[in-house]
Amino acid sequence: MVDADTGRLEYLYLPEPDEFVRERSVIRDIASVWHIEMLEGFLGRDELRPVAATSLRHYCGNVAERDGH
Repeated sequence: MVDADTGRLEYLYLPEPDEFVRERSVIRDIASVWHIEMLEGFLGRDELRPVAATSLRHYCGNVAERDGH
């Protein structure tokens, strides 16, 4: 899904219990971007590229160095 307020991808669906969640999970959100990029490469399409780019810019802008890494 695309968050209408931020324009970023977000992961909201848990298939096993068949339910949606609203709490934020950075790992799930980043994994959603990765999966969209992989799927678009496989399908030869790129209409979600701007959404993926917006999501990646957000997370890259929040990377913090810790312990020299």
